[in-house]
Amino acid sequence: SAFNSLKGDFTIELWAKLNDVNGVPCLFTLGDGSAYHEKLIIYARRGKLSVYSWTGRKYFFKISNAATINIGAWHHVALVKQNHTITLYFDGKLSGQTHAMGEFPNFSQIYIGQHGCGLKYLRVNGNVDDLKMFGTAKYNEEFTPNSEPGESIGPSIERNISPYYYYHPASILE
Repeated sequence: SAFNSLKGDFTIELWAKLNDVNGVPCLFTLGDGSAYHEKLIIYARRGKLSVYSWTGRKYFFKISNAATINIGAWHHVALVKQNHTITLYFDGKLSGQTHAMGEFPNFSQIYIGQHGCGLKYLRVNGNVDDLKMFGTAKYNEEFTPNSEPGESIGPSIERNISPYYYYHPASILE
């Protein structure tokens, strides 16, 4: 089934390794390709993990400076919505939590390692791997990520939950 809506509970998780944090590297973006109407962005700014959802007029939620990203190290990032609570996990640890203001709009594009507008300063200099999107709240407490980047256990085995979307590009692995 197509994952083009953030209605209800969901989980978005990925592994990322950044070579630098210059600019505002966007690890993951859901949106429509415009600079001002992106729906959900997980990004690093000045080496700090942040996430927000924006409609062009208002935030649904925002979590800023949640965790420090170590250059050259792989990190697991999980964003979970359960009911109206948004939780950001970094390497399995709770890094931020807030309340979502209503339901998310639909989106038309998924961008991995960049923002939908394509500006260079918003691109990741590094790797993003094992992106998975689930239509359920997969985590509700701190956890130990159960796979390493590039060694994914697959899209349909993990906790018997099949993701709506799965991205595992061999071409970007070291």
